Amino acid sequence: MANKTSDQDAAQLAATRREFEQWRSTRRRGARIPDHLWSAAVRVARQYGVTRATQDLRLDFYALKERMKASSSPRDETSRPMEFVEVAPLAPTPECILEIHGEHGRTVRLTLQGLTATALAAVARSLTE
Repeated sequence: MANKTSDQDAAQLAATRREFEQWRSTRRRGARIPDHLWSAAVRVARQYGVTRATQDLRLDFYALKERMKASSSPRDETSRPMEFVEVAPLAPTPECILEIHGEHGRTVRLTLQGLTATALAAVARSLTE
């Protein structure tokens, strides 16, 4: 028996493909792809991957990849909100260990000396942007 979720996913991909085909059949030459179609393509790419989405929807790989980057935001449901730890001393600290946990289990650990809380926050911000 087929998996209901995969049937729904396949139906979503087919529907998106039909939307693109419909738009291509009625567009003026040189017309840009509408935002609602780009949004649908980004959803498909998140589900199936950029390569499959570009092949099935006949899109430029790099253009779709850029759209995916642009649509990602800190409030995106796929990303976790950043967590901050209180930094109490305002005077320079003799030594501080800054540990930042990123996506996919990556961790950056820095040992810093002589920074104020403001400078420490600036370093943390620059590493997470």
